[in-house]
Amino acid sequence: RVIFVPGNHEAWDDQCSYRKLKDVKELCRDMGVLVDPTVINSFDNPLWILPLLSWYDGSLEIPGCEDLCTDFSGWPWTDFRACEWNDHPPMGGSYAKIPLNLANYFHELNTDSIDFVKKH
Repeated sequence: RVIFVPGNHEAWDDQCSYRKLKDVKELCRDMGVLVDPTVINSFDNPLWILPLLSWYDGSLEIPGCEDLCTDFSGWPWTDFRACEWNDHPPMGGSYAKIPLNLANYFHELNTDSIDFVKKH
């Protein structure tokens, strides 16, 4: 069995990172790759693999680093230059490329998977 867990590089897309994450997940499903919560040991101690979406929560707004937050060509993390979220969900915070609401939005999307594992 192959299990796919999304990472930050899957979001790298200069058009719509959210759409790319969805497309990669659907492609994996079409190929028979597992993308949902999966138990890989059902004996006494089940081991769950729980693919979750996550992103930076905005805590990178570090005092004294404002210059890095206004000129992303100098930002050390490619994630902030290689992703485009297209206001989905609406962005918050003082820097448009640090989508403060995205971490919360992904947390909401993960809720069903987390609840499923808790019930089993």
